[in-house]
Amino acid sequence: MNADGYVLDRDSEEYERLRAQADHWEPMTRRVLAAAGLAAGMRCLDVGCGPGAVMRLMGEIVGAKGEVTGVDLDARLGGTATAALTLTGPSRYRFVTADVMQGAVPGAPFDLVFARLLLLHMPDPVAVIRRLAAMLRPGGRLVLMDYDFQAMAIRPPDPLVERGFAILTACFRRIDAGTCLPAWVVDAGLPAPTGFAAERIFGPFGAIGGMLTGVLASLAEAAEARGIADHAEIETVIARCRALAAGGGHCGCGPTMHAVWGPV
Repeated sequence: MNADGYVLDRDSEEYERLRAQADHWEPMTRRVLAAAGLAAGMRCLDVGCGPGAVMRLMGEIVGAKGEVTGVDLDARLGGTATAALTLTGPSRYRFVTADVMQGAVPGAPFDLVFARLLLLHMPDPVAVIRRLAAMLRPGGRLVLMDYDFQAMAIRPPDPLVERGFAILTACFRRIDAGTCLPAWVVDAGLPAPTGFAAERIFGPFGAIGGMLTGVLASLAEAAEARGIADHAEIETVIARCRALAAGGGHCGCGPTMHAVWGPV
């Protein structure tokens, strides 16, 4: 497990999983950014930018006169992503290795601050939201997206897969982060969100099983360190997921992605 408490691995396999996850949520994220009012010439910040997928979307929208800044604790992933982005078009990209709760982020205040799949890792999500809002100009837009894991399911039911769901949820600080977003925004002393969206992963178990096996492999070390499951049990669950996915007789629900946005 990472020294900062982040439960997922920081290695090449996890980076590929993050890129695939970003690809899945790209259409929804693009719609959310448009609905939130991101436009040409704006200066925007992606907190927890990871492989830079949302930075790329932002850059496409803000254009050559806009600026896109990404912040992440993972210097290797963020730096590599930003270097690649600078080759894709005229938008101006910047990456900062930083903890947003500690010190200023260069370029603030921003027109739009975005965070996806950040708050489910945070011990105090309300404090994080308050900090993100402080980096906005007056009237700037705060956009938050996060998972709610509670609806994950497989049909017909399978005890081993359901155990995999339980291992996954036990490793994260908040399994209901997505549905908590509006209340957290208000608790942070901010205006209630004006925009809302939600989408669920639902379909043949192959897609959900692939997501589950990737996450379980990435958090295996953290799960064992916390006494949630050992590597042998996780490998058994992964093998079962792969067998059911290949069999084609099951369907399932993955996590639901929730989004809220509004002026601050």
